[in-house]
Amino acid sequence: MKRYCFLITIGAMLSASQSLAEYTATLVSVADTGVRDTTNSYGADSYMYIFGSSSMYHMGYVRFDLRSLDIHTITNAQLVMTVSGGAPRNDNLTTGRFAAYGLNNVPGNTPQNWNEATLNKSSTGLEVNWAAAGGTMDFSRLTNLDADDGAGTAESIAGGTYHAGTTMTLTGQPLIDFLQSRVDDDGLVTFIIRQRDGGGRGYGLATREHPEETYRPRLQINYVPANSPRAFNPRPENSQTIPGQNLTHLSFKGWGTDRFEVWFGPGQADETNYKSQLARIAVIDNPGRDLQVPLPQQMLPLAAPQDYTWVVESYVSDELYSATVWTFSITDQGRLMESLGRGVVATRSASNQAFISWRLLGTDPENIAFNLYRKVGAGNPVRVNSIPLTGGTNFQDSGISFTQPISYFVRPVLDGQEQQASASFTLPAGVPQRPFFLIPIRKLDNYDVNHVWVGDLNGDGEYDFIVTKMPRLAEDTILVEAYLRDGTFLWDYVCGPNSLNRDNISHGSSALCCGHGDNITVYDLDCDGKAEVIIRTANGVRFGDGAVLTHGDENQQFISVLDGMTGAEIARADVPTDLIQYGPLSGHMGIAYLDGIHPSVVWSAKNRRPDGGFEMMVCAWTLHNDVLVRDWKWIRTPLEDGPDGHNIRIADVDGDGRDEIIPFGFCLNPDGSLRWSLADHGVVHGDRFHVGKMDPTRPGLQGYLIQQDQPDGMAWAYFDAATGQILQTQYAGVADYARGMVGDLDPRFPGYEFWTFTDAIYNISGQGTSTQMPSGAYPNFRIWWTGDLLSENLDGRKFTKWQYEISELWRIYTAPWEYARELWRYTPAFYGDILGDWREEVVYESSDQNYLAVYTTQYPTEHRIY
Repeated sequence: MKRYCFLITIGAMLSASQSLAEYTATLVSVADTGVRDTTNSYGADSYMYIFGSSSMYHMGYVRFDLRSLDIHTITNAQLVMTVSGGAPRNDNLTTGRFAAYGLNNVPGNTPQNWNEATLNKSSTGLEVNWAAAGGTMDFSRLTNLDADDGAGTAESIAGGTYHAGTTMTLTGQPLIDFLQSRVDDDGLVTFIIRQRDGGGRGYGLATREHPEETYRPRLQINYVPANSPRAFNPRPENSQTIPGQNLTHLSFKGWGTDRFEVWFGPGQADETNYKSQLARIAVIDNPGRDLQVPLPQQMLPLAAPQDYTWVVESYVSDELYSATVWTFSITDQGRLMESLGRGVVATRSASNQAFISWRLLGTDPENIAFNLYRKVGAGNPVRVNSIPLTGGTNFQDSGISFTQPISYFVRPVLDGQEQQASASFTLPAGVPQRPFFLIPIRKLDNYDVNHVWVGDLNGDGEYDFIVTKMPRLAEDTILVEAYLRDGTFLWDYVCGPNSLNRDNISHGSSALCCGHGDNITVYDLDCDGKAEVIIRTANGVRFGDGAVLTHGDENQQFISVLDGMTGAEIARADVPTDLIQYGPLSGHMGIAYLDGIHPSVVWSAKNRRPDGGFEMMVCAWTLHNDVLVRDWKWIRTPLEDGPDGHNIRIADVDGDGRDEIIPFGFCLNPDGSLRWSLADHGVVHGDRFHVGKMDPTRPGLQGYLIQQDQPDGMAWAYFDAATGQILQTQYAGVADYARGMVGDLDPRFPGYEFWTFTDAIYNISGQGTSTQMPSGAYPNFRIWWTGDLLSENLDGRKFTKWQYEISELWRIYTAPWEYARELWRYTPAFYGDILGDWREEVVYESSDQNYLAVYTTQYPTEHRIY
């Protein structure tokens, strides 16, 4: 077996607020209910009624589950309960009106796995004698945690006049000891809450069903994990099979060690033979909690199909404490991708010259060549190149007349043999000299094109167009239209009466493309070669085949999958109603390969609370045999906070073949769990962010975001997309920086540069690279337009290029208003690489609203990128 002997010394990736042997977790109750009578149960209520008099007590039962935590020793803890409001009595909070008891696991007590839907006074155990003075506690069956009884705990109660949101906090050694006893048993923890003073007074405490997440019962614990020091939480996961030939690094979490040593290699190994079977690839001294280990370049790309083993050794004082062995397999089954053609496109670039460009596919071998053919009118095709083209996939065809239609197509050449011809692109006779072509669309009075999506609707290997149209009149509804790439109209979709509310933030349940939310996307979800349209729907929408969705709740929303050719609904899934009390959700859709093979639709959405704050939910669905199955749901809580923005990015940040979801300042794993959050670094909301390969020398992907009124004056942050580690920031004063782009603007420095409204353009090292700021355009969209590998900027109709040697921004093209109606935020309807070579196209609506104008570059290039 060939072995590689590489040694990498890695510093700590992230600092920690606690010692490495201690961890903090905050749990929300998994069951809670008020126990008020012998027949009724109140487990579905948003509060538990805590009441006490001389002859009757109502108590609360609250359960937490510690089993998901790998606890060895609890070092600190606090229980937090919050006043809810809405109870039959809402009396002042005075000393003695809050008492907590721990339910011991002894015969005769209520079992620890009690059911909140059925628990009442007749079904509880012997811990409470409800017949004695309305509710007497049996302290032989309970752990007394009542600070007023001298139990040794400490209570923190605001006291005074009752108000919702008041918290009651319990801490102290008896609480720690009780929790430790439950860890040592089965990990389920039940507290009983009582109003011990009597006097006919009561109040409500929020349950886990309370709409305000911050009100729900919380248990925060500090603990030392079991078997510490050690390594755990590997990525790739143990025994996982991944399409991960792009895997570039391993990651894991570590505790309480002075040094980790990492061994890796192909094949199977165990704790007895790994040193003879694997190569030591890293030594990590003074490690942090979150560790990332790059794989040696000599091992990349990893072979497939192949099993791999990796071992992390934990050392304390230079003594080997433990060795953790993990395995994973790489499959040779890759992503089920779109089956695209060559995307040939041609425009008239001079009086007697055409510029033609075509697509290089990711599956093409490096030595592929092309022959380009021209067909004039009804004549025979003629090859225009003398020898096969091996450079850039573009060509300038000179000396031609445009008096007749001219068609172009290409044939790949492999090993000297021509392959099947591509689809043709035809220039009409007399076509004007311009870098765009027109697609006819329906003109509707008082409607404007808002956004455009692309997808291969008919399965011919070329992109077609989905268009959203916004009405100017308040009584009209939002529309969606489908067109083939030649302008053939297919169908329209009517958003219905719930799209009449087009508020920028809190709009109707079926409204599309209002504010920053789109709520629609296009992709081949079932991998049959034809794209579907995925839309967030609600009562009253009309599909492309005329069917109408009917539902009694105007706020209930759905995710619908539409047939791309007919607009008929082929699948529908309910949007979870966890946040429905705040109204409809709106946000961004994207496509993620969560298992590395099949596409799933991801929706990141928000709605607004009455206090002005936002709730947030992210869900993922996969289409199985025309059934849309929800994969997971993530709801933002104070415990898993994530700063949001106006965009969503989906990328494989760790190289394991599966996609992660980045809604802005936080990242979700393919299983919907929180991977990292930049909230811990002070990052707040911002309007723009980007993820990509910004540093050619750093493993994996990086991210860049801008800030809006960050309290400390942070203008932007540059971070590692796999770990959330902050790499660079600039503090330039509290402001809304509004726009920011990232691109290779200056070839004098490696990697990308960052441009927002501060004092300079900065590079990935945090160094200012310009003597003055660009003027004449906003840093709106990075675009590839010219023939070099540097980036250009697109702002409205203006294409600009940074002249790094003189620190000036030069206009290289302005799209004419006649064929480029920009949107209110200085954006086109679409931009991205959809035709021709690796440069990007831009789509606008024409000013007469009869066409989509598709702009495509006319700059020659010798560079090849797929």
